[in-house]
Amino acid sequence: MRFVTALICTVMSTLVVADERFYTTVDAQGRVQVIKSEQSAIVEAPKQPVLSKESVVSEPEPKQQIPDGSSMKQGTRQVDTDTYVDTELLEQKNFNLDDKKRFYFLPNSGFGTQVVESKDGVMNTPIVKAEIVKPIAYVSSNYLPLSIEDVQRWYPQLKQCISQSDIKKHSKPLKDSNNIWVKPPLIPDTFEIDGFLALSSMMPVVKQLRVVSFASTYKKPAFYLPIIVFLDEGGCPVAGVWQYWSRAHIATDKQYASVEGLINIPAQSAYVLFYRPIKTLKADIPLSVDSGSLVVEAY
Repeated sequence: MRFVTALICTVMSTLVVADERFYTTVDAQGRVQVIKSEQSAIVEAPKQPVLSKESVVSEPEPKQQIPDGSSMKQGTRQVDTDTYVDTELLEQKNFNLDDKKRFYFLPNSGFGTQVVESKDGVMNTPIVKAEIVKPIAYVSSNYLPLSIEDVQRWYPQLKQCISQSDIKKHSKPLKDSNNIWVKPPLIPDTFEIDGFLALSSMMPVVKQLRVVSFASTYKKPAFYLPIIVFLDEGGCPVAGVWQYWSRAHIATDKQYASVEGLINIPAQSAYVLFYRPIKTLKADIPLSVDSGSLVVEAY
């Protein structure tokens, strides 16, 4: 009997399943009870349609915009999506592609600086050069010009003009400052050229020469003061100078004592020579006729 009852309950529960709001049960006495469900019906989510591979259509990727060649600036190159600037354009723009003005600090004519505003750099900006202040020099009151005869009498080799080949071989162009070092001669009482400068490089601007002779020792200063001879374009003597020193300077911690003088350049002069003075010449300062050092400045 119980088996039949259970079978009936199973069949009825199957019929009731269609209605999801009721279900059947059997109580303790074996009676079938129909109970209303307190739970809300479960709503199944709608199934998504399955798409086949043929139905799947991929959306096209957005194309990367490459700038047109006509819109690119001259001097630039396009590689993929990057834009590069040629070196020539950078140098032309002075690495200032935006043409913005910049400020540069430049030295002025004194010891300070000046601010210059420019977008083209400082190459095209005129720079105020510092004024060169020449030291004060004087012409000696005992200044002694030498005639051609005096020069040729003391230095017989100058009776003949110096050849152009020797001039090119031994002469050096005159600069703003020229250093001349004279060593003792290998053969005593010989008078070779100790210095040979070409004036043509700075003529006719230069009218005078400032000559400074430094002592060879500190305790007992003696000075090398040469005879100065001027030559023309052909290498022939024009005139000479002696007793041209006008001022003396005592020794310091940085340099030996020195004497200086200002020399006038005669007309038609193209070259200047420096010879050791002969021993018969007298001077009012200690002379060292064999060796010494000179500084010749364009004045």
